[in-house]
Amino acid sequence: METSAIKTRPDNTDIKNGSFKPRTEFGKKLQLLRNRAIAEGMRLKSCDEILAEIEAERQS
Repeated sequence: METSAIKTRPDNTDIKNGSFKPRTEFGKKLQLLRNRAIAEGMRLKSCDEILAEIEAERQS
């Protein structure tokens, strides 16, 4: 039985320190929108906050 090597993503996914580099035009547009929202004071939610919102919606 042959096993395949685990493929990892290229090192373009480090969003927290601002070094994320989108590879597609769509990704570049999304990054631009994200940066504008942050610059205008939008607070990004944590994963836990997002999951709590989803759970609350499912229960209502």
